[in-house]
Amino acid sequence: MLNSKLLAKIEEKDSITSSHCSKTSQYALKLGNTVGLNEEELFLLEVSAKLHDVGKINVPDEILLKPTTLTIEEYEVIKNHSIWGAEIVNNFFSENEISEDVVALVRAIRHHHERFDGGGYPDGLKGDSIPYLSQIISVADAYDAMTSDRTYRKAMEMEKAVEILKTESGKQFHPSLVEAFINLISPGILRNSFAK
Repeated sequence: MLNSKLLAKIEEKDSITSSHCSKTSQYALKLGNTVGLNEEELFLLEVSAKLHDVGKINVPDEILLKPTTLTIEEYEVIKNHSIWGAEIVNNFFSENEISEDVVALVRAIRHHHERFDGGGYPDGLKGDSIPYLSQIISVADAYDAMTSDRTYRKAMEMEKAVEILKTESGKQFHPSLVEAFINLISPGILRNSFAK
């Protein structure tokens, strides 16, 4: 129920965001399976990845759908989407429906733009203080964003996206998740580069 209602709102707002959420969920599930998440964790990962950008329904169209690079002020508005998304999902439940799973779902959405080095948003969390589901979504989200066309740029090649993931390992992303993801999407490519 939560999933379908909110997914419909995302699709209504912006089909590109809707498609991105779907692909991010697929990548995240593959990565979650690879790193050994259990069935319940995989379910929460799937739902939170599908809804990770639901907060963008609160972003004005002139910013969300802008065909050119965002200004600093516009980017600051976009950055609020992770907080708004967590609030939207949290408010979907009554107080007596809030469970550990709902809390995990809300946290995964809120923190999907945190960076492993602490330089992310909205709370500047660092390393293992970032929810693990958020860390998985972050890798999947970034990869899909890089390898998909946007209104303001063309998609990059998989090899270039892999190089960026590798460069950002330990900075933006958890190193073991980057390694697992690269091995998952491109078996054999860069497999030994993390052993150094």
